[in-house]
Amino acid sequence: MCRHVTRAIGALLLIFSSATLLAQEHSAASATPAKQTEADEYTRYELLAPDTASFKILYEVSATTPGAKFFFNPIRKGSTASDEAVYDSMTGEPLHFEVVSGAEARKDPLMADAEADGSYIKIQLARAVPPEGRGRLLIVKTYKDAKSYYREGDAIVFNRGLGIKRNSVVLPPGYELVGCNVPSQVLPQADGRIAISFMNACPGEAPFGRSRERKPGLRRRRMRQRKRAVGKRPSPEKPSGSGSPNARIRIATSFIFCNSPKRTHSACITTTRNRGRASTNT
Repeated sequence: MCRHVTRAIGALLLIFSSATLLAQEHSAASATPAKQTEADEYTRYELLAPDTASFKILYEVSATTPGAKFFFNPIRKGSTASDEAVYDSMTGEPLHFEVVSGAEARKDPLMADAEADGSYIKIQLARAVPPEGRGRLLIVKTYKDAKSYYREGDAIVFNRGLGIKRNSVVLPPGYELVGCNVPSQVLPQADGRIAISFMNACPGEAPFGRSRERKPGLRRRRMRQRKRAVGKRPSPEKPSGSGSPNARIRIATSFIFCNSPKRTHSACITTTRNRGRASTNT
């Protein structure tokens, strides 16, 4: 009898302890102020005429804070913003927005850590963000920033730290890429412009590179120079034990990754093909 009573008392104490622990965890979670969160960010920078020092930004982002009815997009310090527009990605409908100060943004409980001397685009979402759901937005704006986008001799430089992980930069018509300090894809666009697409794998912002204006006949001269250089190479040796020429192609690509405070990371990828077989060294 005593044994059963002891077990019953122990079970009650265990249930009471578990309930107390859950209440404490809920209280701690409630005491922690929620902050604005976002996900799946992508930015496309379209460089306008170099003399304008301006570039158009198309920023796609998902608001992920449950219950949020507004989303705040910061305007970078040092840049002058204009031609803003915001769209709901699900319907394509324009959304109401206004530019507010950091002090005004702080009035929203989700933006308690907003920079008081900053400026923000305050966007009214089409619907409150559902639990475990998202609200996808397209934010369009034009920045003028002579410190980020400028001429340097016959080249233009887009020297801007890019904190978003997925980015693309579209060059003005008539320009081609001559230098870039992050691994990128160079993609021709349907309208003749060149886009540089890349993923920022660094923990901080990724600095970007430069481009140069195309000159008439420059590409043809380069192709002729390459052909002459190829023609001067010695013919490949025949493999031992075989009378057929050695069909061997060696492709080496070197990437210089973005700088970190302590060191610079680099990698060399070499691919060798020999009669249909490939081996890769990193």
